[in-house]
Amino acid sequence: MATTHLTQKRFFQVVENLHDLNNLMTALYGSICMNLEEETDRKRKERIKFLKQLVKDGMELLQEARLVIKKSKLPKKVKFDIRRIISDSVRIVQNMSGLKDNLSNIEIFLTHDRRKIDKILGYPYKLREVFINLLKNAIEAIPDSGKIEVTTRTNRQWVYITIVDTGSGIRSDYLNKVFDPYFSSKPDYGTGLGLSICKRIISEHNGMLDIESTEGVGTTVKIALPLWKTKDKNFKMERHMNPTSRPKCSFKILLIDDEEVVIKILQRILEKRGHSVIWAGSGSEGIQVIENNGNFDVIFIDLMLPDCSGINLAKRIKDLIPQAKIVLLTGWVDKLDKSSIKACGISDILYKPFEINRVLKVVANDVTA
Repeated sequence: MATTHLTQKRFFQVVENLHDLNNLMTALYGSICMNLEEETDRKRKERIKFLKQLVKDGMELLQEARLVIKKSKLPKKVKFDIRRIISDSVRIVQNMSGLKDNLSNIEIFLTHDRRKIDKILGYPYKLREVFINLLKNAIEAIPDSGKIEVTTRTNRQWVYITIVDTGSGIRSDYLNKVFDPYFSSKPDYGTGLGLSICKRIISEHNGMLDIESTEGVGTTVKIALPLWKTKDKNFKMERHMNPTSRPKCSFKILLIDDEEVVIKILQRILEKRGHSVIWAGSGSEGIQVIENNGNFDVIFIDLMLPDCSGINLAKRIKDLIPQAKIVLLTGWVDKLDKSSIKACGISDILYKPFEINRVLKVVANDVTA
């Protein structure tokens, strides 16, 4: 019984820590997006974009961890250009501090098939993890100097990626073990989970991964991924509104959330667009602000407040200000039932971490619940 209680306690501690980490990532991502908007220097802007992508990958990995813990479904697959993912991966490994010494005498050549190709359907952050892992392996396999060639080519159904290095190669008796979990020919480098995870992720995308290697000559990694041939004419790729655009009118907005680090970013985003923003740290404080300041156009309410439920608070506020648009803030991975939420007077839901464009669309009423 004591062991069960301890296990449950640890489980809830992990869930709580993930929730706190999610709030920090939301604030970090929002801050990076704001800095990207304000930056005018082209080179610095590129570096911020690079940082933004890394943080976004981290948020998606965090989301997956939370989904696994709650035994929920994985996020929906999206369509994307695999060449962009590969290019990002090369840039990431070139900027990894732990690899810079290794890279001083290693050249990386990237050659893409320039033809217009269909998208891949899957998880871009997972495939980026695969290519980063494979490139790290290639770099670590080159003892002194050498080169790595990354190539993509396509036909109507598949995209083929090869990563060729001039490293030390893999012993023939190791080749049939490289995809075994925990097997590693380099005991000083990690756990040996890398290639087994890579193969699993490629399989998740209905692809194939194979390795050919000659000891003393080098290694070739071959990957084949199926292209998405869309038959759904109603599919729409995400269309971003101009993040620097100003609203046609300004709104009086109330933010009710006890997570100051998240609210400061949200407040900054909204005030930059010309909106008037007031923050309350609890449900009771929110009611007091409404009584002192009158009507609000939009009210953001966190689902879990220190003194009440965000849903119950929304019902009470809707009675006080029937015309206000109420938006529920939540970091929970479980999707809330929108019909039940609407019945409580809530117009929309904003899931943390959130994109700036999503916040602006919610406020501008471009997104329906």
